[in-house]
Amino acid sequence: MDVVRKDYFSAENMRRYIIPLALIIITLLLLNWLLPMQLAPRVATEESAPLVDADAAVPADGIGLETIGSNFTNWLPIKGAWQARDGGVEHTTRTDFDNYIAYTTRFEPPFAFNATVQHLDGIGAGLLIGMQSLESNANSTLVRFETDGSAMFWGSFDEAGQFTGQGFAPIRIDTLAPQRVTIRNLGNSYDVILNGETVVTDLALTAGAGYVGLAAPETAVFFSDIRVSSLDGIAVSDPVAVELIEGVNVGNPVMVDNGVAVDDTAVVEEPPTLLDQVETISGEWIYEEGAIRQILQEPTDYVTGLNIFGRNYTLASTITLDPATPDSGGGFIFHAPDRDQLAGSTMVRLLNGGEQIVWGQFDETGVFQGAGNIELDLSIDESHDIAITVGNSNYDILVNGETIVRGLPLAVREGWIGLVAYRGVVTFEDVILDLDG
Repeated sequence: MDVVRKDYFSAENMRRYIIPLALIIITLLLLNWLLPMQLAPRVATEESAPLVDADAAVPADGIGLETIGSNFTNWLPIKGAWQARDGGVEHTTRTDFDNYIAYTTRFEPPFAFNATVQHLDGIGAGLLIGMQSLESNANSTLVRFETDGSAMFWGSFDEAGQFTGQGFAPIRIDTLAPQRVTIRNLGNSYDVILNGETVVTDLALTAGAGYVGLAAPETAVFFSDIRVSSLDGIAVSDPVAVELIEGVNVGNPVMVDNGVAVDDTAVVEEPPTLLDQVETISGEWIYEEGAIRQILQEPTDYVTGLNIFGRNYTLASTITLDPATPDSGGGFIFHAPDRDQLAGSTMVRLLNGGEQIVWGQFDETGVFQGAGNIELDLSIDESHDIAITVGNSNYDILVNGETIVRGLPLAVREGWIGLVAYRGVVTFEDVILDLDG
């Protein structure tokens, strides 16, 4: 019987079976390698480059109600540890202060920029509009939460990235619960809305068109349902009642814009002064005729808070010590992490009836740790002008208009502000907060 030998590797079989099978196997191997890379979340780094053309500005109407947070490849970190998570954007650590990320498409007003903010570790996240660059926050507008969750504040950055506050409003929320934050960009002005309730309206806007971004200063936070949309359909309530505070436009628990009320309801017949906002933390403080004085005699530091949270400013006052108490003193508490505690705050005050001025910081237990002092030749029988000029990373001390020490380092970048008196009748007059330095 003849035996038929089959040649499985004949040219005909290679063409019909072997080569197609090999191509299928190679395709499956490539899919097995590439698919996990596409599905894995993209963790951004500071060196990440935008993956879209960011040159053309897009009208807000053109994006509709698109959730921009779901497309993480269009976000560019400026600083910080950012990543995509569950259709949103997350900042994963509390390290560093100026943590920002920008969306790489420019938007033309009017539009609403909103996101649900869920703080994970620390508090202080916020939203940015009007960003003119994908490399910095210069010339942008920021709205964010206070570091203790008790308030929201807003303001703008100049070309050098220096922040100037426009206002501040107390809030009563569960800071651990998700919060819906909305900025309504009208081109020349903007409104702030929290959980559907209007916080403030008609604030002056540095730049309307630009990029939008997220901020996470010393905060681990998750931003979800991030949207840029038309103004239609954004729920807006009536503005909350506000008061006019003359000469104050940062960190105060009212809504103001460069000393001008944000709407007609803000004007009162007799506007309160800065000292009307004080809140006693310790001691017995008496307010009368534009001055405030502490009258207890025990040898300790007594503090009254100005109910103001600030970052860059000059704070000044005319201080009169007690001639009957030779070791009396007076000055300022500032950059306090908590509004009603000394721990972590910085102090500058006159010492021993004006013979010295001392500066330093209260430790975590509330005990003052002096960092330095200078001998002065001030008469305890006279009033003296004391001022501090606070920048991003350091501060200066001025006595009677003369800078006596410059460039002292700050332990923290911002905080609550107050007045401090050491025993005796210590009086503060002409308390002024100047945002122009």
